Amino acid sequence: MMKLEVLLFQVINNKKIMVDSLIKPEDVEKILIVRTNKRIGNMFFLLPFLHETRKCYPNAEIDLVLNLPWQGKIFENISINKIFYSHFSFKDIFKWGECIKELKKNDYDLVLMPYQSVGDAVTSALMNGRNKTAFVSDINGIAFPHAVVEDDCERHFAFKPLKILEGIGNHLEKPYGYEIILSEGEVESATTALRDLSKDSSSRVLAYFRGARGTKVLSENVWKGIVAKFKDYDPENTICVEILSPDIQTPLEGDTQVYQNADMRAL
Repeated sequence: MMKLEVLLFQVINNKKIMVDSLIKPEDVEKILIVRTNKRIGNMFFLLPFLHETRKCYPNAEIDLVLNLPWQGKIFENISINKIFYSHFSFKDIFKWGECIKELKKNDYDLVLMPYQSVGDAVTSALMNGRNKTAFVSDINGIAFPHAVVEDDCERHFAFKPLKILEGIGNHLEKPYGYEIILSEGEVESATTALRDLSKDSSSRVLAYFRGARGTKVLSENVWKGIVAKFKDYDPENTICVEILSPDIQTPLEGDTQVYQNADMRAL
C-alpha cells in the first residue's frame, strides 16, 4: 500500500505555480491551512497553529479547509478569511470534489499541512501553491518539497506543528496562543451560567466530562475515586459539576450539579 500511495502523490501532485525557493514571510499574501480530521479534540488542537500563523503573517489572507460545517464555530474571531468544508469521505466523494474545484480557483503562496493524514495530503497535493509545507514524509514527500523535519522539542500534540512555521523562516515566542476567541456576549452568558451553578463565587468548581469512547472509557468506580480525591482536598468549598452529553444523561453522583450544551464554544 505504501508504494501505491507514493505513486498516487506522483500522479496528483500539482506543480502549476510551485517554486523551488522558500518565499520570505513578508512576501506571503495568501495562505491555505488544511486539516480535514473529524475528531473534536483535534479541532481544538489546531488553535495554536492558527494563532501562531496569524502572528507570523499579520497581513496575509488565511483560508482554512475543515471537514464538516460544525467545526468552523471553533475558529470564529481569529481573522480567518474563508473556511472551506471538504466532507472528505467515500460516501461524500462528490461534495469533496466540489470543494476541491472551488479551492483550485485560488493561488496560494503557502499551503500548510500541520498534521500528517492521507485526506489532508491528497487535498494539499491538488492545490495551487508556490510553497507547500508539512513534516517530512516518505509517502507524500513529493507533494511537499518545502517540508520540515519533525523533532521532539514540543511534547504536546497541539504544539508540535509549530515547528513547521519555524522551519520556513519564522521566529515564534512563548507563550503560544491557544484560546477560543470569545465575544463579550459569550463571556457574559458563560459567567451567568457558572454563577447559577456555583452560587458562591469563592468556591472551587470541579467540572468533569465522562463521555470518552473506546479505550479511553473509565469505569464509574474509577471516576468516583478521581472525584473523591479532588473533593477531599477542600470538601467544604468544592462544587462538582458534571458535563453531560448525548451518551451520558445521568450524573455520576446524585448530588452533583449538571450542565449540558451542544454549542462547543459555550462549553
